[in-house]
Amino acid sequence: GVIVDLRSTGEVGVDGRGQLGDRPPVYHHLPLFDGPLIVDPALPNTMTLADRYFLIIEQAKVPINRVVTALAECSTPAVYHCTAGKDRTGLISAVVLGLLGVADEFIVADYAATQENLDAIIGRLTQSDGYRDAFDHLPPDTLPAKPATML
Repeated sequence: GVIVDLRSTGEVGVDGRGQLGDRPPVYHHLPLFDGPLIVDPALPNTMTLADRYFLIIEQAKVPINRVVTALAECSTPAVYHCTAGKDRTGLISAVVLGLLGVADEFIVADYAATQENLDAIIGRLTQSDGYRDAFDHLPPDTLPAKPATML
């Protein structure tokens, strides 16, 4: 199998490869963005989550291309993931499903299904050294997986 890890180098450094780290599959570390994300807390936060997704898509064209290429070249099953499995993973899912001709309504539904597991995801992340305090600084609209955001 193949694992495509979308997390930054810093995230991998803090949390390691995770539960699949001891498995022998091919491992690709292909972050959509790397380095620390620095947000000035003094600046007003007017970006919606959808705005952030557009920004990632615009600024991460080369990494997204690498991810899609790695998945296309797989001859075995593959898994791709980030930390929560909602934002970066959701964007890659939307791109891949769109390239495969899946209708937008199903892409949106796939993304929105993440909401069912969000409490468990947040619970897991608050146990991680790298994310324990992150939720105190996130804008409130970044947590839910609303259909309108992906649409």
